[in-house]
Order: sequence, then structure tokens, then C-alpha cells
Amino acid sequence: MREEAELALPDVCVVRARTLTSDGQGGRTEAYATSVTTTCRVSPAGQTTQGNEVLRGDGTRALADWVVTLPYATSVNQTDRLLVNGVTYEVLGVKAPRGWEITRRVMARTIA
Repeated sequence: MREEAELALPDVCVVRARTLTSDGQGGRTEAYATSVTTTCRVSPAGQTTQGNEVLRGDGTRALADWVVTLPYATSVNQTDRLLVNGVTYEVLGVKAPRGWEITRRVMARTIA
């Protein structure tokens, strides 16, 4: 099933991991470096409006505009960014695998 699912991943995704470096003044500088290059598919997340947030019991969260589907077990974290076809996406969350993981699904928003 995993091999069949990967046939439906037509794009190339560069996963860029965030690193924090001391700025020497008590703060940190954020940078992103390529950690994985793999195949993917970007699809609309559903009915969301760009720029909106939703209030939940645990705080305010951005609504995802996109679902990025990656091969199963691809290493991706909520602090990462994804580069697909010249567009950078901020990872909002990684869907936890259930049962047999066939693909890894990531909720994302484009970075302006």
C-alpha cells in the first residue's frame, strides 16, 4: 500500500529543520537547514480562510490552509518548514500515525 501511495506524490519537498543559535546577547537566532528531500503532494485543507485564527480552550491557533502528504515515517516536526515548488510552508502540526501508517500528513500554512 505504501508503494502505491507514493505513486500519488508528484512533487518534491525539502524539509528544512529549524536550528536556534545564540546571538551572544541572551537571545537566539533562528535558521533553517535542509534535513530531508522527498516526494510529496500539497492539497487544500478544506474550508479555511487565510489569515484567520480559531480560539480553542488551550489558546489561539492558526487554521491550516494546506495538507502536505509525505511518504510514511518521513522525519518532520512542528518547528520545520517545507519548500515545495518554490513555496515555503510553515508546519502547524503533524498528524499522529494511526494503525498502519501509509503516508505522513502535515498541516501547513504558506509563509508570506
